[in-house]
Amino acid sequence: MSAMSAPGIDTESRPPAMSTGLLLLVVASVLALFGASPLVRQWLGVGRSSMEFSDVRLLGTIAFESVLVVAWGPLLWRRGWRAIAVTHPLAPSDALRGFGLAVGAYAGYAMGYLTMLLVAPALARQAASITASGTPSWTVIIVVVMINPLFEEFFYLGIVANALRERRPAIVLAVVVGLRVALHLYEGPLAVMGILPVGVLWSLYYLRTRRLWPVVAAHAILDALALGLLTLDPKLLQ
Repeated sequence: MSAMSAPGIDTESRPPAMSTGLLLLVVASVLALFGASPLVRQWLGVGRSSMEFSDVRLLGTIAFESVLVVAWGPLLWRRGWRAIAVTHPLAPSDALRGFGLAVGAYAGYAMGYLTMLLVAPALARQAASITASGTPSWTVIIVVVMINPLFEEFFYLGIVANALRERRPAIVLAVVVGLRVALHLYEGPLAVMGILPVGVLWSLYYLRTRRLWPVVAAHAILDALALGLLTLDPKLLQ
């Protein structure tokens, strides 16, 4: 039995082994595309602030994710990488689980801030001074909430975590959390203060339960709250 096996998941439904080379190519393409996004925004003259969430910037993120799905989706599908192979089936109770994980994420953010305040107070104050800007439309918010959580969680946990499933759980955890933080480095200190504890919590939950849909739901809840409040009144996020 592998380090990530869990009751209720048929062994025949598990994703096939992924070669190290293919995994590195997938990860490198994601890092390269999102790493290049600031240069693209600068060339287009949009989203000059790292925390500006305009319609153009948010749709740009969805466009990048769509390119990656088109590039890798067919190949992974043919090799047996399906949702049923990486998670329990979607259940009504997953909404409640997702709400709990969203609440836990906010608690993790608070703990991260307090820890940084004790260990590196200057960095904590710098992180607290970073404010989000932009007024995304409700249509774009709905699109982002529906697509972004699916892409990110199936990438971090559905693909990367399962490709490394024969490794020690501590290694799997370090890799998936490290990737999550790396893809949010544009947030500066917030990437460590906020994304790190959230990544640890959600990854541990998935590695223990093999339930990916509650994590997707939690991610969607946080995205909806953050972008919705930004549209209603940006001061609510300060």
